[in-house]
Amino acid sequence: MAEQTVEKLRKFLAFRPWDSSLLVGVAMALMIYSRFYGLGEPFIKALDPYYFWRIAQAIWTSGAWPGPDPLRYWPFGWDSVELAPAMPYTLVYLGKLAGNLKAAVKMYPAIYGTLSVLAMALLGRRLGAGGIPALVLAIVPAYIYRTAHGFADKEPLSFFLGILAWYFIAASLERKDWLLAVYSGISFGMIAAVWGGKVAFVSALIPMFGVLLLKQDTKRMALVSTAWLVYILMNTIVPRYSKWYRDPVSMGIFGIALFGLALHAVYSVPQLRKYGAKRILLAAALGGAVALVAFSLAFRSPLVPVQRMIIEFQNPVRKATKITHSQTVAENQPVNWTWNLRGNTLYSNFGVFFFLAVGYLFVPILRKAWELARGETADRVYAAAMVLAAAWLVKNFTPESITYLFLLGVPHHIKSKDWKGLFVSSITAFSIYAGFSRVRVLIFAATGVALGTAMLLRELLEDRRLGVSLAGVILLAYGVYQVYPAFSANTRALASGSPSITWFENTKWMKHNIPPGTPVVTWWDYGYWMQTLGNTTTLGDGGNVGPGYTLNWYTGHFFATDDYENATGWLDDWNLTYITIDYSMVPKFWAYSTLGGISNVINQLRYNPSPYPSEFGLINIYVGGSDDYGPVAVGELTMGDRPVYLLGRIIGGAIRWEGIVDEFAYFSNQGTFACDPMGYCKSGSFGNFERLNQSIVIYDRQAAFLGDFRAMHSTFARLWFFNGYNTDFRLLTDNGETKNFMYVRG
Repeated sequence: MAEQTVEKLRKFLAFRPWDSSLLVGVAMALMIYSRFYGLGEPFIKALDPYYFWRIAQAIWTSGAWPGPDPLRYWPFGWDSVELAPAMPYTLVYLGKLAGNLKAAVKMYPAIYGTLSVLAMALLGRRLGAGGIPALVLAIVPAYIYRTAHGFADKEPLSFFLGILAWYFIAASLERKDWLLAVYSGISFGMIAAVWGGKVAFVSALIPMFGVLLLKQDTKRMALVSTAWLVYILMNTIVPRYSKWYRDPVSMGIFGIALFGLALHAVYSVPQLRKYGAKRILLAAALGGAVALVAFSLAFRSPLVPVQRMIIEFQNPVRKATKITHSQTVAENQPVNWTWNLRGNTLYSNFGVFFFLAVGYLFVPILRKAWELARGETADRVYAAAMVLAAAWLVKNFTPESITYLFLLGVPHHIKSKDWKGLFVSSITAFSIYAGFSRVRVLIFAATGVALGTAMLLRELLEDRRLGVSLAGVILLAYGVYQVYPAFSANTRALASGSPSITWFENTKWMKHNIPPGTPVVTWWDYGYWMQTLGNTTTLGDGGNVGPGYTLNWYTGHFFATDDYENATGWLDDWNLTYITIDYSMVPKFWAYSTLGGISNVINQLRYNPSPYPSEFGLINIYVGGSDDYGPVAVGELTMGDRPVYLLGRIIGGAIRWEGIVDEFAYFSNQGTFACDPMGYCKSGSFGNFERLNQSIVIYDRQAAFLGDFRAMHSTFARLWFFNGYNTDFRLLTDNGETKNFMYVRG
């Protein structure tokens, strides 16, 4: 019986169920299901697609690319020709096929997201990894977000092109075919017309290029160099990147590509073979000479590019002197790594697949160590040192650990003829390392995780030992099982639209009630909605390029300042009249106050339904986090006719009372205590408790908002909590989520 079971398992594994024919179909089915889920929702999901939709609409109706955009970046203006062109034109072409532009905008990311998985299937088959990378890419949460319906941003198209470029270069390296290298360069270059992160796919080949140099595999170096040079040439076609020579990274790739071609040319000359490895120096000199001539023609000085690179990288560990816009956006926050996996950003996005991908970087290390272990004593010590170093890197895991693991595997790659393993190791190491930079780049890390996972499982599945092969099947099944709940949750979450009904109504109100061309002051998040749906001019929006950074300071400072005269003075100077705010600006207060040079926080506390038994008796409390005091509770006491709000730190589940919240505003179903000058009332005194630099807005038995005086007396607080009470701001509309105001000049 046992022998029959073993024989059945052998036949099952011999059938190669993990190969493309089966898993690609599963991957595509899951991809289509998840990415098109909820397509019937009325609204587009994300913010940015609304701008692409508006530009595509202009092309759709007029047949020409629009010029200066009067609705963006008032009063500076914006020339839309600086936008990468591929996205709007792609939407127009899809719109013509669908007969509806909005449908095209909603379907575009799912279409190209699905095509990118298909491209990964082609790459996986080329590498001998079957359909596993396609399946992993289709289901990991990091890849769902921007490749699902309604997220008509740049990544779906650019990732399809990037993975396709990797497929062509892989085919080129296998066949040593120059034409396929050109195809790869064209695909790389086309990304420049879509995505600002275009260099990511190109740079992922740099680690492999370095090892090919050590191997003196000049033919494959030249193929990669050809793809890079075509990529650089394609950059010159796109207006936004036509002056690529001002970018140190692009110049570096250009120089490396010239060196690769020069090296292959030198190694191809029979008369120079007698110089052996010294030919590398000759190629470096030749490539350097060509680069210097090119730079002299372009800049009239050969040292200009070098000087720019020194300025750019003179202090790679320098810290920014101030927080930038991107650092205030949630998806641009650094990735959190911890061995407490519940708080691990990478683990939450990739599950066990992340560790399988990192595990693939161990394969060349272990193979080299095994080879050395059979040698002399010194070799065995070297082998033990390699393994111990790799183990230490994992134990003390940092982003740099990925780089060091790749370097530890280089000795094996130099002697090995397996270019596929080197190719995947290069992409895996680079993409995961890049993914540590910020949350949104995890979509790029997903490509390396998919390839690394697939190649490790290939090693296991193709092993002749039954136990090892079964381990591969079990790991793949467990990885899918583990990730699927997150996959399913992300799919359901993507079904809802981004602008709410109330926001949609608000944009329509603007369209009919705000004079055309009159700008509206709001935070940048809502600019694209207002421009596209309301045909309304805004000061800022999600693009945040060029003048957008300047406008972020002005609008952020306006909403966050507690200097009323300063705020209204800016409105007078710029002749601004209309202001729009919404509820979600409460948790975003830190972002715009920081960019406005103030950096305060409004903290939201939730009502605790059970009265808290304290030394003062049973009291109602509101609990949450405070930027000034950490985890806090605010207790409500009644002393005569004046409430007292005690603030306490929550330590170990108990509350240690710190002092009295100095002033409060109390909202109930019957109204509010309205005290001058703004709406706050002075909290009553209580024993020896000191008064704290804190103000609180209480919504009876619902929630509370806590912050220091400056935050709670800001323009935003005056408008949102008090509807402009005792100011020159007149409330025009309030639908519960959004409020519109008019500034009435005295």
